[in-house]
Amino acid sequence: MTGGGDRPVSFGPHQMADHLGACHSQVGRARELGLLPDPDVGGRRWSAAAVEGIRGRWPQVLATIEAARELGAGRCAALLAERTGLGVDAADVEELAARELVRISGYFKDRPLYRVAEIEAQASDPAQVSVLAGIVAERRAWLAGSLESWQATARLGWSAREFGRAVRERGIRAGRFGRFALADVEDLAADEDLAEDMRGNRLLGPDQAAEHLEARRTDFDYCVAAGWITPASHTDSRISRRRTVSVPLYRVADVEALLEVPGVDWEAVRAARPGEPSPLREHARLPTARAALVRGFAADLAARYGTPVTARYDGDRDRWELAWAPGAGGQPGEDTVRAALRADRDLAPHARSIGLRAAPAGLNAPDGEGARA
Repeated sequence: MTGGGDRPVSFGPHQMADHLGACHSQVGRARELGLLPDPDVGGRRWSAAAVEGIRGRWPQVLATIEAARELGAGRCAALLAERTGLGVDAADVEELAARELVRISGYFKDRPLYRVAEIEAQASDPAQVSVLAGIVAERRAWLAGSLESWQATARLGWSAREFGRAVRERGIRAGRFGRFALADVEDLAADEDLAEDMRGNRLLGPDQAAEHLEARRTDFDYCVAAGWITPASHTDSRISRRRTVSVPLYRVADVEALLEVPGVDWEAVRAARPGEPSPLREHARLPTARAALVRGFAADLAARYGTPVTARYDGDRDRWELAWAPGAGGQPGEDTVRAALRADRDLAPHARSIGLRAAPAGLNAPDGEGARA
């Protein structure tokens, strides 16, 4: 809104800033700090008289804005470094605040802000600069004498889980910046009993366990079948988009204990070539594979009722399906076959993973044996 001679009779924030020769941000900051009167024209603009009044005290407003200027820890650290010549870091500014030597004046995106005036006062006071120098030296000394957790695990040759277990059991706590004292890490590294305990408790899958024994997977399976070793845990392994399998895990110490089982000639076990019978077969019998059991059951069913029976395997779902065409009397029906499955000592544990499908009367069962498991 303008009057005669194009002179505004009221001013918006940007017009007022231009009229005062100020930055738009300075007017905005002055409003945030409550240093300007409320707009007196329509609740959004200032009259020419009001702006002239602001002009008269604008130097004082600028001084107040400057005194209230705030910066984050990083920029305050740069300011202190420039003024003192010290290698100040943002963490040192945060330590000053923790010691109540400077105050947090506000927050921006959850990060603390500090008054520039207080930071400059810190830099101009020799006693405070001495304190700051001590804080910088302490931080540098801690960084030189400590390790991040990933550095500690690399130094020890442990996993993050193993390191976490060790520090919990030993009551070791992380210090500043989440770092661990180098002396504590060196103490852990020097503990041979602890290192052996860590090694012995590491977990191996069946293939890894066989490799650790320098034997074949079949030989290790005989050890499991003989009851010489049991899993310490299990983990799920995804083998297809819809299917996971539970994989047993064995402790290294338990795997190595197999080498002490009486009556086992491990030289002979390790000398067996691929395809040759395992020398351990005299100690245990490996369980029959589910695929062989299902196909055998299908063959018996076909012979008993004189009808073709198809066994198909769905690898994605880890499920078998038996399909057949009942005879003229409607036998065998699904209930009959299900009862036979449950009565089969070897197949009963797998009954839930076997689907049954009796073809409608007059239709033949699908041809083919189906996929192997």
